[in-house]
Amino acid sequence: MTKLSYWEWGIEPCRICDQLYYVGTTKGPSHLLVTSSGLVLIDTGYPQSLYMLIESMRRVGFDYKDVRHIVHTHGHI
Repeated sequence: MTKLSYWEWGIEPCRICDQLYYVGTTKGPSHLLVTSSGLVLIDTGYPQSLYMLIESMRRVGFDYKDVRHIVHTHGHI
């Protein structure tokens, strides 16, 4: 059995309220905001978990190609 790295700890994507969705992982939070001008992705998580982010967006009914803006709330070294 392969041990998952901490950025690959999955969590079920879900709608938080109105047009805000959680689409991140357990240790790499990302949110998706639906606006009239397209999707806004708030934080992108880790590069290694990109496939999980895209899949979470799909599972809540959205296509990553519709992301128009990305907002990063913090940085890492």
